[in-house]
Amino acid sequence: MLRFASLRFASLRFASPRFASLRHASLRFASVRRRAAPSDLPSPGTNEIITHCLRPEFVQSYKIPLTGDSYRPEMEEMEDFKANAEEACEASLDLHNLTIPALTNSLDNLTEVALDSSSLTRLLHANGINVRYLGKVHNLAKYPHVKSLALVEICSRAAKHILNQTFRQISRKGRAEMLSAEARGRSRDEDFLEHNAKLRREMNDYVLDFLNLVLGMSEESDRFWEKSMLPLMKNKFNLSIQLPKKRYVVFKMASFLIALQHHCSLKLQDHDKYDFTTGCPIKSEDLVSAFDDSKVKWRTNDTVESFALAARGEEFMKKKDWGKALQALNLSLSLHKATFSFSSYNGQMEQAAILNNIADTFFNICEFQEAIDVAKKALSLTPKFSIENSRTYLIMMKAYFKLKDHTESGKCFTKAKKCREWIWGKNHPCVIELTVNLADLFYEDEDLESAAMYVNSALLKSEINLGLKHNLCSELSFKYGILLACRGSTKDSMRLLKRAVLHYSKEEFEGDNVSGVMLGKGEFSLCEVYAQTGDLENAMLSANTALERRMNLKSNGGGGVTVEGKNAMVIESYQQVARIYELKGDLEQAIEFFEKSLSFIKMNNEGGMSKEKVGVVYGLSKKILSLQVVSQPLPMRTMLKQAAENHPSLKVGTKAHEDTIDYVTIVLYNTSPSSYLGILLEHIADADGCEDNLPQLPSDVSFSGMTPSPAAQLAALSKIAEESVKNEKE
Repeated sequence: MLRFASLRFASLRFASPRFASLRHASLRFASVRRRAAPSDLPSPGTNEIITHCLRPEFVQSYKIPLTGDSYRPEMEEMEDFKANAEEACEASLDLHNLTIPALTNSLDNLTEVALDSSSLTRLLHANGINVRYLGKVHNLAKYPHVKSLALVEICSRAAKHILNQTFRQISRKGRAEMLSAEARGRSRDEDFLEHNAKLRREMNDYVLDFLNLVLGMSEESDRFWEKSMLPLMKNKFNLSIQLPKKRYVVFKMASFLIALQHHCSLKLQDHDKYDFTTGCPIKSEDLVSAFDDSKVKWRTNDTVESFALAARGEEFMKKKDWGKALQALNLSLSLHKATFSFSSYNGQMEQAAILNNIADTFFNICEFQEAIDVAKKALSLTPKFSIENSRTYLIMMKAYFKLKDHTESGKCFTKAKKCREWIWGKNHPCVIELTVNLADLFYEDEDLESAAMYVNSALLKSEINLGLKHNLCSELSFKYGILLACRGSTKDSMRLLKRAVLHYSKEEFEGDNVSGVMLGKGEFSLCEVYAQTGDLENAMLSANTALERRMNLKSNGGGGVTVEGKNAMVIESYQQVARIYELKGDLEQAIEFFEKSLSFIKMNNEGGMSKEKVGVVYGLSKKILSLQVVSQPLPMRTMLKQAAENHPSLKVGTKAHEDTIDYVTIVLYNTSPSSYLGILLEHIADADGCEDNLPQLPSDVSFSGMTPSPAAQLAALSKIAEESVKNEKE
């Protein structure tokens, strides 16, 4: 295995004039490419200005247009040469000082989640960050799960570079031997097949030795890391790091093994028995294939026709447009099967990821059996100890739970947990997330005891491994605080909720949409707990603060806050403020805020409402009517009660009753309930009142029945208010 130990980055250069010409050609290509994108700031004393460019995603999203002419010597005579160079320089500084720290912070706080090489690369590129800045991400990261993720990616990419260079040297040697054989007249087919088989055996031996050098713990392995890996990591990723001899204490070796298979196009046996504390954790029988060809296949072009739609599957899922998501994902699966080799490791993993997205979409539209069936197809493609496998079992766990098959759900939970612990370790946020998912399922099933038990377990783990200052701890504090309040433990609930609110109130979160959502949620929950203890003053203070926080949220400004989501939160807060006013006995203010809530719903659903929304509107209208009736003087309340009980138009089973209720319901839906009742009361009190001043049906609504009299309408409203009060008492 010492043949790898002497391999240095400095020696990895083109070994002949032919390959030197290829190197010059690649530099010419880099020079041409640089004209299309601005150059990035180079490291001191290097020629990186030729090869290192800003990513197109960053250039497209940058605040001002940038040009590829910056820094080019032939453009020095142009008037705007200096300005172009300054703008490109400023853009590079923004990338380093703003974009990279912002993404790293999102990964730290779990606002963005990347679990493997593919998802991390996609996330970096989507934010306009080059993979070469992984070293900077590692250095900026505050939490182990991000440092480990970045370090695993850096190490696996460095290992890929060394292995590829070694393969090139073997191929050159093999080609030279073949040419020599041809010159001696040995050109029979048998000779060629024998030579090819020998070359493959030699490559397999090199791969096996290489994997043990990278993954094993021995003196040879230590020298290999010191002389080859660490210098290459410094050169390519600008990461200066001293790793202990027991490298498995710095990052999980299982996740490193998965990343190596992805980057080096290798396929190993699917088990969890690899002993990374030995010098040879990989045995010859563990190496299934060293020639996975998935990476040399034609790659999809997501800018043309069907590929453009297929590439938007995850985007539709984020928007919760499940119909379009299913269409795009099924198309993506068909295209992938037609494009890639099914037997290749990476090809199978990508198909499994698409199938998991389809299964997740079926789960979100409540097609639970369909979700299980699709997930089982994904299960047949994924190794038992892989990231996609753990995701498959998570989807199946949730689907079986919804189908009330708790035995199968528990088995899936155990398998997903075992897989995640092997890949990332017992204390990784992804293992905690699995427990939280199970708690959410129990909460939705109204099993608050079980939900509280699992949330408490997740909270304790996150406090120990991430610290009280981490966002995940605060989010779990919200969950556990709410569950404790539901169980009557108001003191502990208030302590947890206050702690979480205090965390998100820090200056560093000011203007952040995610923290705004969490603060609104926290103040809303605190209000409920204060009201539960009878402290209505503090309840009102928290309710108004929650309303203000939610009104100030930016729709589509991050944190998954859509226009519909923001409106739903504002409506919820209006109703909470109204309920607190009602508890305080201030019925006038309660009616005003219920009316605001009702107006907000109607204003944001002018294009039409679902049956569910219509039911909400009618429920709010009845609530407002009941408060309006209760706020009337005693003689008026008595009169309204008698009218509701005795008016002939409200005799059940008659055509007049049907027409009156239908008419009042339509008017109630299209006007303010309190003003409708008030106008009718004024009309009844005024002997000369004109019926033209009463609320009328909208012009686009047809009504075939008899228009009820004002007295009948008033009696019907009183009846509706009476039923609302009765329902609340029940």
